[in-house]
Amino acid sequence: MVCGAKEGNVTLREHMFGGEGTAEVRTLFEKGAYHGHCRLMAELTLKPGESVGQHTHEGDEELIYMLEGTCRYEDNGRWTELHAGDAALTRSGESHEICNDSDNTVRYLAVVLTDA
Repeated sequence: MVCGAKEGNVTLREHMFGGEGTAEVRTLFEKGAYHGHCRLMAELTLKPGESVGQHTHEGDEELIYMLEGTCRYEDNGRWTELHAGDAALTRSGESHEICNDSDNTVRYLAVVLTDA
């Protein structure tokens, strides 16, 4: 099964988790297309000034892999910078936030895994 570069269901999430602006979420594979314990596999795009607000994961964990750009990333209260090629993991019970404070677009892969 292949999801081409121009395929996938695109949704616009305004103020995602209380963040600024509108995040573009391109779901690569819908739940049910695969057999594993994955709730979300998507490419997210944040334009300059946009963000995904701080939120806590409960019963799932999120892997982020930066595809393009540089952003500020909050990992359990600690801020750092993520660049293309960097990855971050938020486990169940932990929180995170991502902010595009740059003048360029940020794109990243988000994979949310569940226990069941």
